Amino acid sequence: MDEMLDMVVDIYDKQFTKDDLLDRLHAPDAVEELQQQIGFIAEGQIDDERKKQLAKMI
Repeated sequence: MDEMLDMVVDIYDKQFTKDDLLDRLHAPDAVEELQQQIGFIAEGQIDDERKKQLAKMI
């Protein structure tokens, strides 16, 4: 869970913190939402520079 939170914070260029996410995500849906965000980016919905950063994280 922590790694997914870190990844999503990095994907969105630290526009928010892990604590922000934890405070705002609906607990039963949190893991699924994080997975969807990571999947969205992994499917190529980002520019090349961001892809390189994501590849380093994975």
